[in-house]
Amino acid sequence: MAVLKNSLKRDFTQIANTAITDLRITPPQFRLLCYLHSRPDNWEINNKDVQKRLGIKQRETLAVYWRALT
Repeated sequence: MAVLKNSLKRDFTQIANTAITDLRITPPQFRLLCYLHSRPDNWEINNKDVQKRLGIKQRETLAVYWRALT
């Protein structure tokens, strides 16, 4: 059996295992969740910026993701 060794020292994000194992979270929702966790404390969410950075074309799509994650 292979042994996994994490070599990341900087520029990484920790995320709860439940976010990874919860099968109700779709891949695009998971990507949004990871992006939000990667932002610094006290970062102000700007939907247009989130859409641009994640390549989400419709703001309604982002709204669906928000509802699913809350």
